[in-house]
Amino acid sequence: LSTELKLPFGGYGLTAVCNDSAALIQQVLYDETTIYPMTSVGRFLHRTMRYAQNMADQMSRKEGMETEVHDLMSIAGAMKKLPSDLQATPGNAKNAAKRMLATLQPNLPFTLAKESKTVMEEILQEEEEQEVFERIRTEKYETRKSAWQ
Repeated sequence: LSTELKLPFGGYGLTAVCNDSAALIQQVLYDETTIYPMTSVGRFLHRTMRYAQNMADQMSRKEGMETEVHDLMSIAGAMKKLPSDLQATPGNAKNAAKRMLATLQPNLPFTLAKESKTVMEEILQEEEEQEVFERIRTEKYETRKSAWQ
């Protein structure tokens, strides 16, 4: 990919081979990742996913490659599920906060790291409170709905 597109520095920063490749293995094995930050540029991730799918198509034409085809399709499927931390969105806040907290060291010597940890914990608290609120609201609606029927 990086050679074909002539990406600078072998595509290292743009394709996020460091974190994102390890996260991909976690995603395939456990259907989630704990790695933060996820910085792969979507354009390159999509292209890599298509490479895996095309390779699986080619391999499926050969006998005895069923396991390899299945594995490649699992990898391509996992690529679709990887989160992105390039743009903060409300829908990704809980997942990003959990992953960021999972990557922090126990002893945080820097003020910024301590403040970041506090913010991530607050995000998780807000998300938990919102989930409780939504559950209560849904239960009230269901109760009213069954009373109307």
